[in-house]
Amino acid sequence: MEAHSSDFDSEYDENFDDDEDTQKDRYISFLIAEEEYAIPIQYINEIIGMQKFTPLPETESYISGIIKLRNSVYPVIDMRKRFGLPEVEYGNRTCIIIVILNEMSIGLIVDSVNEVMDIPEEEITTSIKGTNNKFIKGIGKVGDKVEIVLDVEQMFNATERDKLSAVVA
Repeated sequence: MEAHSSDFDSEYDENFDDDEDTQKDRYISFLIAEEEYAIPIQYINEIIGMQKFTPLPETESYISGIIKLRNSVYPVIDMRKRFGLPEVEYGNRTCIIIVILNEMSIGLIVDSVNEVMDIPEEEITTSIKGTNNKFIKGIGKVGDKVEIVLDVEQMFNATERDKLSAVVA
């Protein structure tokens, strides 16, 4: 039996919709200063081991520098510094999460990456009393533990992205 293009197109559209939905409620979990954080997997391009980076003078203190990876240059952010936490020496579990935000790639240095996990939207509490942290989207409940769900869009708003663009321009 011969397949008609309209049959193929409708089947393709159904499969494409399923693929889009696979990232919904999926997060990558990582550690910074023994606290567990999570960001939506849709922002993740790749996770790499710690790389040597080139420090840049006269940049924000949390911008560690730049790395070159497969002929592209990325700004690298030390998430401990970004959150105002004490610095530690990078260890063998330290890694860089490359995120893509509005067509810009940014490396995030974290202490370690844990896992990919599902956090259904209804399990994320967005009203957190006693905090005014613009970086936090909410607290995700996963079994008997909690994940601090970060708001990537707020962490790197337009002003921040402009600063980072200037670093790699």
